[in-house]
Amino acid sequence: MVRFFVNVGRKQKVKAKDIIKAIREVSGLSSTSIGRIDVLEKFSFIELPAKNAKEISSTLQKKGIKGLRVNLEPAHKKM
Repeated sequence: MVRFFVNVGRKQKVKAKDIIKAIREVSGLSSTSIGRIDVLEKFSFIELPAKNAKEISSTLQKKGIKGLRVNLEPAHKKM
């Protein structure tokens, strides 16, 4: 799994189910194939399968989540 930072969160009224729905629409993955999703106040973290991560992230940036433009970046490791 590859963990990504996503620049939308609860402040934009985004929930984990919205992120799952967007990922499923662009990738066709089942919800069980998607890793952990942490939705925080201003941003979120999602885990995507390593073999599909690059394709899913670039497509999701073009399509967006819940009508919002998003930026996905590989997350830095916790310090």
